[in-house]
Amino acid sequence: MSPRVLAALGGALAVGVAIAVVITHGHKQAAPTPPTTTTVTTAPAPTTTAPPPPPTTTQPAPTPPPAAVPMSWDNAGAIVWHSSDVDPTWLGQTLRAAGFGWVAVYLGENGRLKPPDSSRGLPVRKG
Repeated sequence: MSPRVLAALGGALAVGVAIAVVITHGHKQAAPTPPTTTTVTTAPAPTTTAPPPPPTTTQPAPTPPPAAVPMSWDNAGAIVWHSSDVDPTWLGQTLRAAGFGWVAVYLGENGRLKPPDSSRGLPVRKG
């Protein structure tokens, strides 16, 4: 299509839109009348019985922390490369139960420190 044909079609479209706006502008619909409301107030019924007691729940006793075991190079060990990919509490309990004596955590390379994820609630011991 040539530019003249495109311009003529664009102009015709603009004229058509203008005519449609003018025609529909005069035919506004009246807003519906708001519904009438009546308010009725009633007194609450008197109560003579006490409310039921709240339900009782029993919580299991918290598990005691594992016994302190000194670090030993004689026991098996583990290396954690991506510390954000594992739950440290679960990993520590699982390794301790399996007899592991130490865990090394990857902290970065070539002098660029990548600190361990301490947002999981376990303290990070430095040094």
